[in-house]
Amino acid sequence: MTPSSAQGALLVTNRAQIALEWNGTETAQADEVARVALRDGHGGSVVSTGAPLSALLERHAEERGPRGRIDPTRLADARTLAGEGVDVQRELAAARRLLEVTRALVPERARPSVVAQSSAVDVVSLSAHEAPRVAHRRNARVSVILQVEPTGETVEAKASVCVAGTLDAIEESALADAVEIVTARADRLAHSTPTPAWDGNVVFSPEAAGIVVHEAVGHLLEADNYVRLVQPEAEARKRLAPPIVDVAECADEGGHWGSIVVDDEGIETHELRLLAEGRVGELITDTTWAARVGGPSSGRGRRAWDPDPVLPRLSRILLLPGDDHVDDVLARAGDALYVESLAFGGLDARTGTVKLIIREAHRVGTDRRHFGGIVEEPASTLLSTITALGSDVEWHQSLCLKRRQVTPAENGAPTMLLSPLKVRPAR
Repeated sequence: MTPSSAQGALLVTNRAQIALEWNGTETAQADEVARVALRDGHGGSVVSTGAPLSALLERHAEERGPRGRIDPTRLADARTLAGEGVDVQRELAAARRLLEVTRALVPERARPSVVAQSSAVDVVSLSAHEAPRVAHRRNARVSVILQVEPTGETVEAKASVCVAGTLDAIEESALADAVEIVTARADRLAHSTPTPAWDGNVVFSPEAAGIVVHEAVGHLLEADNYVRLVQPEAEARKRLAPPIVDVAECADEGGHWGSIVVDDEGIETHELRLLAEGRVGELITDTTWAARVGGPSSGRGRRAWDPDPVLPRLSRILLLPGDDHVDDVLARAGDALYVESLAFGGLDARTGTVKLIIREAHRVGTDRRHFGGIVEEPASTLLSTITALGSDVEWHQSLCLKRRQVTPAENGAPTMLLSPLKVRPAR
């Protein structure tokens, strides 16, 4: 919840989060309650835990409606538009069911960890002079993690089922597919060796490439990071990557994992062109940072939970495809390291350095498989090595951490060749 007194808007947000985890012996849960927060732009604030949003607004109307500063009609409109929110107890029941189903599918010999998570945000912004702005965000996932110990080191294989909806929307067949995928990954990792030192061509799968772009472009072009790390004056058109690189931010498209549509400040989200032919186009802003760099907010002000501060956040980033078929990219790479998946990706907001930890990789043209290995380069250096892009865009879902706030994010990217690139052993 965030005030909108400058625009005289009534802004209501309703949040719910649940998480259940089974690690073979124990189930734990957190954030089992729904929170509702309302601020009317005149200093009044009401917070309720576990109450339906409509009940909170009803109480607010009774207490302040006829004599208060908010038109009762607007409160009624907000109540209708906001709906009842997510039934948290129903989500918990669905999470327990999905955990049981997944546990039954995992091979007995494995050491699994299964996590079911669900988050919901309803945003309603009512202004006296504009049409209502409404968004209902739903994101749910079940993740399966298997631990293996190649060469005596513990490595995790992971697969997830993610939906832009509630946990009820996750089908058992999708869970069976995820267990099959994670089991195959665990088998490959069990027969892998640590990634050796490498200096040369590195190919990133669409999944891994999406994380690279998420960190090196998305987080770098969040206005708070960009002004500090790239250009204090936030001038546009600075070159960060070769001309073949075009990157968009597509959080305005509803119905996807990580969609925003209306942000947590009540601002409508629109598509951004972050990089155009390698040059900076638009920045990711909330209202505070938009005022600092000049121009309107891009509708990316987000918080993970009340009362966390609103931050400018990327949500659905897309590296546009190139003209090359994936086979042509691999042929151009020649003797290369192919990174299939990453265990970690992060941008150091103090230095602008991107750190990537490889989960699974192999040598192109051979059956030599590896795990671990670290890439650590300034974001600008990493982007400058992009040499070729495939035409095979894939979307992959993730959770994004910034200043201890975790929000859903989705990355779209094709196969990507970086050259030259250094990879150092994890140890």
